[in-house]
Amino acid sequence: MRENPPHILLTNYMMLELLLTRVRERNTNLEQCALLAIEYEDLDENIAEDKFWAVSPLFGVLDHADRKELVTTILDFFRLEFAIDSENFLTQSRIQESERQFRESLKQPWSLDSNEKLHEPYYIRYQKLSKTAKLYTKSMGPASSLGKFIKDYVKRHTIDIDLKKDGYRELILQTMEMLEQADYLKSFPARSEQNEEVKIYRLRLERVIWTVGNDATVKADFIKRRSYKKQTPQPNLFFQNLYRRDFSTMKRLRSDDHTGQLNNETRMEREERFRADWYTDE
Repeated sequence: MRENPPHILLTNYMMLELLLTRVRERNTNLEQCALLAIEYEDLDENIAEDKFWAVSPLFGVLDHADRKELVTTILDFFRLEFAIDSENFLTQSRIQESERQFRESLKQPWSLDSNEKLHEPYYIRYQKLSKTAKLYTKSMGPASSLGKFIKDYVKRHTIDIDLKKDGYRELILQTMEMLEQADYLKSFPARSEQNEEVKIYRLRLERVIWTVGNDATVKADFIKRRSYKKQTPQPNLFFQNLYRRDFSTMKRLRSDDHTGQLNNETRMEREERFRADWYTDE
């Protein structure tokens, strides 16, 4: 059950992720700690529409459980690659406003660096785009992580699909079209290197359901960590405990580099801070 609207959770999640990035440089995120679980709206109902999926040589031969897992994996690929669409929160103007709020609300070293920017979400493309497009994109071609996963998936499940030559292209474009018809993806027109109009895709944010994790279950990333063995990832308990800790009740700690690459002024300041327990940011 969704406890809060997705836009509220997204804003809180972005703020928390920004803070946690300063702590652990993206080593472990909330999902990997089983503190956050992501689902997709109306997925069970859509998966059960056998007539809709029957036209696909891939989804049409799968039972409901396997079909749901595969669709979820593809949607997770979009989400984890930050290919997300939201008119309310992820347009260029909205991102710039969030960046301004971060700088005003967060103190150094927890805020953005002076030369650090929040970029717009990516688009997922099949063809390479014209250099004039100036868009953040990632590939879903046969050599991409998604492409390799789908080819491995078809082989492992002995599904009779020819993915050579134009076979993969036809399958992946049909898959994108079906997921757009199911209202999980949104397509945008773009120009390819050959100056042809093509479609590029993002995941619809309003179809993403953010829920509290159960502290124990971590979803496997089948695309980035392909394996013939069943994956059963475990939550990172160290960071799980760290993120849930009430730091307001603890002594203030701060960490900084101390290497030969520091200039003399910075080195002396950090050594003075280390020696002086009375030293505060104020």
